[in-house]
This record gives sequence, C-alpha cells and structure tokens, in this order.
Amino acid sequence: MLSKKRHNLIWGLAVLVTVACTDGRARVTTTVFSSVDSPETSLQLVADVQSKDGATGNAVSTNALQMFIKGTSLFMTGTPFMFARWELGQDMENPMPTFEGNKKLTNFTAMGAWPVDSYASGAVTTYGNTAFMSGMSGTSVISMAETMNPKEIQRYPLASPQGIPITQEDYTYTAMVTHPTKPIIYAFKRQDYLYTLDLSSGTVKIGAKDAYGSSGQSVCCVMGAAVLQNKIFVAFRDRLLVFEIGSDGRLINPKEATDINAVNVVATPRYVYVQHEPTSSPTAGSARPSGIYVLDSSIKNVGFFKASSPRRFAVSQDDTHFYSNLEGTRVKIFRILWTN
Repeated sequence: MLSKKRHNLIWGLAVLVTVACTDGRARVTTTVFSSVDSPETSLQLVADVQSKDGATGNAVSTNALQMFIKGTSLFMTGTPFMFARWELGQDMENPMPTFEGNKKLTNFTAMGAWPVDSYASGAVTTYGNTAFMSGMSGTSVISMAETMNPKEIQRYPLASPQGIPITQEDYTYTAMVTHPTKPIIYAFKRQDYLYTLDLSSGTVKIGAKDAYGSSGQSVCCVMGAAVLQNKIFVAFRDRLLVFEIGSDGRLINPKEATDINAVNVVATPRYVYVQHEPTSSPTAGSARPSGIYVLDSSIKNVGFFKASSPRRFAVSQDDTHFYSNLEGTRVKIFRILWTN
C-alpha cells in the first residue's frame, strides 16, 4: 500500500532551487535539452478525419479534447463521441472506429449524466483494458473488457441522486500517466498537487498527495505528461520537468529544462514530443522557435517540426504519423518525414 503522507514534491518551480536543501524539499536541477538543434523535420498532410453521425452516416464536426495512442489504438475524448477508440493497425491514414461513446449511450453509463467537460476534458490514460479520465468535476473509469461496448464502472465522486455531476477537487486533473509496470497512475492537477493513485484493489485510492510548491502554493501550470523509459516528462508551461520513477513508485531526482516552454508532451517507445510555445515572461521566456521538439530519454534534441500550435496531438508508436486537433473540427493526419 502506498504512503498517504503529504510531501513537497518539487519545491522551487516558482523560484529555481540551485543549492541542496536541508529541510526535506526536493532539489530541482536545471538541464539544457540540446546545445545544437537537429535538422527540421517535415510533416506531410495525408488525411483529415471526422466522426460520423450515427443516424445519417454524415461527417460531423469533431473536437478531440484529449488524444492518446497505446499500441495501434488512438483513444480520444471530446465531441461528438464523448470517448472514442479508433484502430490504426490496418491503415494509419484511415483509422477505423472501434467504438464511440455517444453511439452506445444507453449502455455507456448508468451513473447519471456524463458531460465530457466534466469527466474527460482534462486527462486520459489506460491501465490494461480500463481507461481513466478526468475533467472539471472528477474522474471516470471506463471498462473496455467488451471491445465494442465500453462501460463506465466507477466515478469519483458519484453523481447526485438526480444524476447531476458533483465536483471534488481531489479528482480533477490536467494530466494522467500510468506507471510502466505497476498499478499506479500519476495524476497532476493544473496548479498545486500531484496525486499518486493506487489501482491495486480494483478501485481508485489516493496513495499520496504531493505539493508542487510550499504548502500547495499555486505553480502554473501542468498541461500534459508522458512516460518514456522509466521517466515522466511533464509540460509545466514555462518549462519541461523530468522525473525518474523510484523503485517504490515515487517520483525522484527532478530535472527541468527552462529553455523550452512546454504546453503539451506525448511519448512513443523511442521519443518524447514536446510542444513549445514561447512565453513573454522576462524570466522564463524562450527564444526558440515554436513547434514540436523531439527528445530522447536523455533530453537530447533529435528532431523538430512546425505544427501550427495543435490543441492536442498524438504520435504513432513507430514514429511515422502525427495526429492533431488543429481547429477543433477534425483530426488531421500527417506523415513524419524524418531527415536523419
């Protein structure tokens, strides 16, 4: 069972810690992710895809709030599908829907209203055949044991007796990632806490609550997270945070790259893709061009491409295709044309 103590996880995000701490605070070290930029990589648009109306079969406006690829499946939350799984295995440029939640509405949940903003706008991850997602009200747990028919099996907190969503701050996150081997989810709130969620009992239990700053002070802002080779990369808006995962599941040895203003991050088995949008901050701004920086696990810059500031994006596990929500109306698919 995980410890339920509160800890100060990364004290010093607002003010960089440059000397060893003696009061239990984590020491954050600064790193530069590359001294020499790699050649620019090109993207070739090959398709744009929209969900189809269940009654007419006509394409409809499609807004992916969250995108996440596992294996050959693209998981998304948004409208009109609520929660969707598109299969990429047969043709990465012509995904086939495995399910879309709005087309299974009568079976999808028996726990009350399920507005996507309330339960799936902030974060999504999976553990085995179960999806975990969070929004402005709380966390929803979806079983995918029946491949074509997902069902909500847990909700934190439960809705009111009238089926109306109730908000509980302990379950509202803007990034969620799963431990590579253990039944643990790392769930990041936007400004104040990291929650370590224990899944070992078949339910979601809060195992630890770690503050970003002193006494939970606001630290802006977690916007995405990803796992690569036992490291967790966190987009913290004005910087990129990198943690190692300890043998007990805790996050240790935090490092930060302040020369990249990270607004989103995704990972494949080989690389981390970090969306950089320069800020105007005189202390945290970066002169690097906006776009997607491709890093390896040592935070070495191995690629860069311009991507027109996607709202959300995902990358195929073989690093050949880039899926993005650019305008909030469709999913655009690009080939990645590597130059090295």
